[in-house]
Parts: sequence; C-alpha cells; structure tokens
Amino acid sequence: MLRFQVHAFSPYLPTVTSSTISIINRHHRTITYSINESFRHKATMGDDENDYVVNLTVPNNDTELQHQEKEVKSPRIFYDPFRIRYRCRVAYDGYSFSGFQLQRGRVGGDQSIVLTKKNDSNSSSSSRSSKDNNNPRSVQEELEKVFSQRFQRLVRVVGAGRTDRGVHARGQAIHFDLYHNETNINRSKSSTTYNFEPDLERRINGMLPSDIRIWNLARAFPIELTDTGKYTPTGMYNWNAMRSSTSKLYSYRICIGHAMHPSDRHNRWQLPWATIINPDRLEQILKLYEGEHAFVCFAGSLEQQEKKTGIIGRSTVRNIHRVQLVKEINTMTTTTNNNNMIDVGDPSCHYYRIDFFLDGALYKMVRNLVGTALDVCRDWLDEETFSDLLNRPSELKYTRKNNPCKPAPSVGLTLERVFYSDNIEF
Repeated sequence: MLRFQVHAFSPYLPTVTSSTISIINRHHRTITYSINESFRHKATMGDDENDYVVNLTVPNNDTELQHQEKEVKSPRIFYDPFRIRYRCRVAYDGYSFSGFQLQRGRVGGDQSIVLTKKNDSNSSSSSRSSKDNNNPRSVQEELEKVFSQRFQRLVRVVGAGRTDRGVHARGQAIHFDLYHNETNINRSKSSTTYNFEPDLERRINGMLPSDIRIWNLARAFPIELTDTGKYTPTGMYNWNAMRSSTSKLYSYRICIGHAMHPSDRHNRWQLPWATIINPDRLEQILKLYEGEHAFVCFAGSLEQQEKKTGIIGRSTVRNIHRVQLVKEINTMTTTTNNNNMIDVGDPSCHYYRIDFFLDGALYKMVRNLVGTALDVCRDWLDEETFSDLLNRPSELKYTRKNNPCKPAPSVGLTLERVFYSDNIEF
C-alpha cells in the first residue's frame, strides 16, 4: 500500500473510474491503480478545494513504480462531463515576453489575480521588456490572468508548445476548461440568439494587452480512442492542445541585404554576412534536414531540460516533412511591366522566409537548424562535419557540444500554425 498526495485543483485531477485511478508519471506514461472507496467518493463528487491523500494498491509486478514520485500532478486527459473544454488560436508579438510558459515563482497561478481590475488593452504592460528580470512576462501568465479575472476563479491554460524568449506566434493553440454554469453568464432568458463563444472571444481580447490576441474560439469536443496501446487505456479523451497536435509550421525570417526596414527589426534577422550568402546554396543545405533524423546536435540544453522536466533519456528523433526557402515579395515596392514583377531596390527585395513543416521540435531546435545551415552556407563549417552532425550523431557519440554553430536569434522565429486532424478549419 502506497500513499500519494494528489492535488485536487481541476486541471490536475487524475482520471477516476469506479475502482481505479489513472495517473501519469514523469515519463509521461499512464499507470492505473486500484483505489479506496473514500477517495472514489470524493473524486466523483468533484470537490476541488482540498488535496486528497490517496491509498493506492500497487500491483507487485509494476516495474514503473521505481520511477514514481510521491507527489503526482496529472493533466486531465479523460473526458469529464462536469466541465466543458474550449480551444482557441493565440497570436502574440514575442518581443516583450520571456516565452509562452508561465515563469517559476510568478503570480499567474495566484488566486488573488481574480480580484484585480482588468488592464487597459493599450496599457504600458504590453510594451514592457521581457529582459526585466524583476518582472518577466509570459504569454501563459497574461492569458490565465485575464481568463481568471473574467470568471472570478483561477482558470488554467494549456498551450500546444513552448516558445522561447522573443519568439512570435500567429497560430499557437490553447485549451481551457469551464463549468457548465459559466457558459451561461450573459445568456438572457428571453434571448435565443446569444452565442457564447464569439462573445467570450470579444471580451477576452478587450481585456488582453495589445501584444496578444485570441481568435477562432470554439468548443473542443472529446475524442474516443480505441486500441491505444499499453500505456493509454481505451476511452473518451479530452481534446488536448499539446497531445492532439499532428504537426507544426515554424517560419524563420531573414534579410540577405545591406539594409532592413527598422519596423522589421523585431521579427526578422538581418544577416551580418549578406554578401556571401547564396540563396540557392542555402536552399540546398536546408533540404538536407528533410526526413527523420536524430537532432541531438541541434537541441539546446538537453541536460538542463531533463533536470527541469524529470524526463530522462528523451528521444531526439524528429521528422521534418518539408523545408522551404521562400522569397517574400512586397507588392508595395515593385512595379509591373508587361505583367512582370520588377524590383526597385527596396530593402524588402532581400527578404526571405525559411519554412519548417515538422512533427515537433526540440528545445531551440529550429534556431539551431537555421544557424548551422547559414554557417555551412558561408563556409564557416565544412559540409563533412555538417553531415556527421546530422546523420551520424549516435555512431560518433556526438552531442550539442560537438556542434560549434550558434543558434539563430529568436527575433526571426515565428510559430505559424499548429495542425490537428479532427478539424482542418480550426
């Protein structure tokens, strides 16, 4: 018999059936245990104000037990009929943010935030620099603060992925849970045309700072999974912004020229080697990333991430479906002559965008891919070494330390879209 403390706050309640409890260990594996009657009663009643101490009867042959921590926080992945899950897209200018994820020690999870007055959408908070170490901003913090103010309780937000300091997003995805009575707050008994989702989207955008906006807010319906494998029981699962995603599109914007418009300095990197970068050769190098590779030499701070997340030996194999180098044409700086586009020498004529279509990315992976490709293109790194870093890291026992190239600055990176199979219009 083991004793676990399970936090009862709604997004982290474990999955409870009539006789079992399913939790997720630090290796992201679902384990099911039998539970005692008293906890089963409390859990099904939905008491969210107290933490539960659970007596778990553990099978003797459970080999995962040695990895289990005494304090377990598990995201709610099974369908919960007492809550309604919503999802939406999020766009933000990452310049003044320390990243998407809520920073440790911040007040984003403090109940006191629900009692504060809402910020003006054009307040100075939107222009505050993320480099202010005394008050770093995160996108998740701003979203949770506004949703909590709106519903006068702490509302947790889960994103499809973490973006780094200074990285932008156009089509990030999030989900959050509401109770049934909270979806009828402004519904008039005499009104039959009231639509909760558009109204909530409008109100939240009015409360958010000007460098964050949400759009396409809609209900996320649960999904039934069968034959899910050893670690995922069959059943109805909540749609999850992170777990339900199938692929992502990242874009990195560069300027291969001697000048760049000042207004683009926060979302584009002006290359310091403009005269020696050949776009055709750069495209050929980028194409070598396509396919499945172990990107251990292009992942940042693997050991630090293992200590932070508790996930040891995480796979570095990722699949990049397609890489494209696109020349961005500004129609305001071109003229038409016999239906042909003619450059007129504006700095934007040297604007390029690198698109990465991939299943998922490791920490700083896209920025490392761009930085390394540019170093190979300018002959700072030879192609043989580049090939070893990409194709033979396990054989040569390479790590990130064997890659001498620096990551490209975060200013040029944008998470363009997170894709889902259940609704291509989302």
